[in-house]
Amino acid sequence: MDAEAWGQLVSLTDIETEPIMLMSESFTIGRAKDCDLPYTDNKLVSSRHCSIQKDESGNVWLCDSSTNGTLLNLKVKISKGNKKELQHGDDFYIVYKKGEEEKNVGFVYQSMAELAKEDSSEAEQTQEYETDANILDATVADVDVNFLDDTEEDTPDDTSKKRTKKDEDKDDSEPAKKMMKTSELSAESKIGSDDTTNVPSSEIKKKSKEEISKEEASKLKSGAGTTPAAVPDVDEIEETLMCSICQEIMYNCISLQPCMHSYCAGCYSDWMQKSNECPTCRMKVKRINKNHIVNNLIEAYLKEHPEKKRPEEDLKALDAKNKITKDMMTPTATEGYDPDNEEEEEDYTDSDAEDDEARTVPPAIAFNPPVFTPAPPMLFGIGTPFFGTRPAATKCRQCPGYVAPPTVPPTGIFQTAINVVGTALGLNQGGNQTTGTATEKKEEEESEATQSLGDGAEASTSDGKTKKMADPELKDEKTMPEAPPYFCPLVQNHVLCQCCLQPMPDRRAQAINPDNNIPPQQCQICYRAYCHAYWGCTKNECTGCIGKFKDLNFGKKCLNNLILENVYESEIFKNYVEANGMSVKQVLRESLVKLDAGQYTCPDQSRFAINSNTALCYTCGLRNFKELAYQYRKDIPRDDLPEDAQKRQDCYWGKNCRTQRTRPHHAKNFSHICDQIRTT
Repeated sequence: MDAEAWGQLVSLTDIETEPIMLMSESFTIGRAKDCDLPYTDNKLVSSRHCSIQKDESGNVWLCDSSTNGTLLNLKVKISKGNKKELQHGDDFYIVYKKGEEEKNVGFVYQSMAELAKEDSSEAEQTQEYETDANILDATVADVDVNFLDDTEEDTPDDTSKKRTKKDEDKDDSEPAKKMMKTSELSAESKIGSDDTTNVPSSEIKKKSKEEISKEEASKLKSGAGTTPAAVPDVDEIEETLMCSICQEIMYNCISLQPCMHSYCAGCYSDWMQKSNECPTCRMKVKRINKNHIVNNLIEAYLKEHPEKKRPEEDLKALDAKNKITKDMMTPTATEGYDPDNEEEEEDYTDSDAEDDEARTVPPAIAFNPPVFTPAPPMLFGIGTPFFGTRPAATKCRQCPGYVAPPTVPPTGIFQTAINVVGTALGLNQGGNQTTGTATEKKEEEESEATQSLGDGAEASTSDGKTKKMADPELKDEKTMPEAPPYFCPLVQNHVLCQCCLQPMPDRRAQAINPDNNIPPQQCQICYRAYCHAYWGCTKNECTGCIGKFKDLNFGKKCLNNLILENVYESEIFKNYVEANGMSVKQVLRESLVKLDAGQYTCPDQSRFAINSNTALCYTCGLRNFKELAYQYRKDIPRDDLPEDAQKRQDCYWGKNCRTQRTRPHHAKNFSHICDQIRTT
C-alpha cells in the first residue's frame, strides 16, 4: 500500500513546478544523483545540501549538511550539522543571492494536516449563494459569475471571518489550491444553471476535493508528477574521483594542504585567483601538491571505463587554464590576507562558485636562507635618522673606503665611549686586536725561546731530564692567514662571522670550485660562517674559529678536559704530551693520519665524509678531536704511564661510565680506557 503524503514543498522560484509531495520520513535535497530532489546541473547547490525529516512525535525538522548553510524565513541561517523545526508555511532557501533572484532556489513547506484544517474552516465560513434568476440562468461563459470574489458578499458582521493577507499569499503560491478553487466555481456554476434549488457549497467543495485527490493519487501511482524518477546505481569510485568544482572526473589532480582536498589543476587555477581558501572546507591553503596516487587511480579507472573519459577539447582547455607552477609546490610565505579584516557580507551568499572579494594567493618561495645586511645602528635608543636618513653602509676589510680600526687599546672612560659610539655607527668595523694577558705573554715568550733552538733540539727540565721539542710549524699558537686578493663590488653580499660578529664578503658559492682557491668560510657540519681561515679572526679570545681539520689550533687549554671529560685521565694524557715535548697540534696531526688510514674514527664520520682536509669550526672540530685523542691515549703503551695509573683496575662500565665526570675519587681509582662494558 502506498504511503500517504504528510507534507509538500511549493517552489518559490519556479511557479510552473507542481508541489513536491513528502511521503518518506526523510527527504533529501542536493546535487547528488541519489537525492530525492536532485539539482545535478546547479553548481551552487552542495552534494547533499539539506534534508527534511519527520520524527516519531510528528515534528518536522530542516537539517543542513552543506558547506554554506540554508536560509530559513530570510532570517535564520542554518549551518552544517544543525537543524531547525519547520512549521507550516515556513520558507527556506538553499541558494539565495540578493540582487540575482534568477539564481535563487527556495521552497515553502506546507503540512497536509494544516491544509486540511484550512480547507475545513473555509468550507464552514463559505456563504451559500442566494437563489437568483440571473445566477440560475448563467452559463459557463458568464465570466462575472464564474469568478465571483467571496469578499464582495461579506457583510460588516463577517469581517472577523475574513482571511489575512498572509493566508492569501500562501494560497497564491499553491497551484493545487488554484485548481481546487477553479473546479469549485465551475461546479457551482454548473449546478446553479441546472437546478433551481440552492445547493450547499460545502458539499460541492467536498466533491471537488475527492476528485482532485483521486487525480493526484493516480499520478503518484503512475510515477508522473512531482516524485523524482528512479536513480540508477551510483558508481562510488566515480564519485570519489570526481572534482567538486567541475563535477567531472579529475584531470591532472592536485591536493591542497593541510586539508588534503583534491581538484583538477585547471579548475583550482581559476578558483585561486578569487580566494586563497579551499573550495570545500574554506581552510587556508598553505601548500599545493600533485597527487600522483589519485592520478594513477584515475588512469586505471578510465582504462576500465573508456566511455567516461572526458573529451579532448575539455582536457586542452584545462591545460590552458592551469597556472600552478613548481614554485607553488614549496612551503608558502605568510599570506597577506587577513580574514579578521574582511567585512561581513550584507546577505547570505554561496561562495562555492564565486567570492565577492577577489583574493590572490602569494607565490611560494623556495627555502634558501637569505643573507641579511646588518641592522641600522642605534645609539641610546635613537636610530640613524637623528644623524641622517640613510643607515651606514656595511663595509668589510675588502670594501672600497674601508677604514681600519685603531690598534691601540682604549684608555679612559671618554676614549671608551668614543669607541662604543664609533662601533654603533658602523665606523669601527673589525674590532681591536690586542695582545693577551701578561701570563699568556710570558708563556709565549718562553715558547718562542725554546722553539728558537730549532727542530729536533732538546731542552732540559728542572728534574734533569731532557725532552724533544715540537716542530716549529706545529706550535700551539694562533696564526693570522693572509686574505685572498679581492675587492667587494657595490652589490656584494656580506655574511657575519659567528665568532667576532664582523662582516666579510660572502664567497661561499665560489669556494665550492677548488680551482678558485678560496679559503673556507663555512663549517661543513654545522654550516655556520666564520672568518679566520679567510683573513684571520680579530677576536682576542679566538684561537682560530675555522680552518681545515689539520690546521685547527685547539691550544693546551683543551688538555684539561680532553679525555672522556675525565679530569684524572686528561691529566695523565697532558703529562704524557708535555713529557714527550709534543704539542696539541702534533697529536692532532698524528691522529688524523690514522683517521685517513681508517684506523681511527670520529663521531660525525657516520653523517659526513670527514678527513684531515675537511673545513670545520672550532666547536665541531673539538668534538671530533676528543674522540681521536681518546683513541690516541688508548694506544699509549702501559709502561709509559705513571705507576699509580698502571695499578688501577678497569671500571665495570669502561668509557661509558658517567660517574667518572662527577666523582674525582672514582676517576682516580679506576681506569676508564675501555671501549666496551665488561661482562664479568
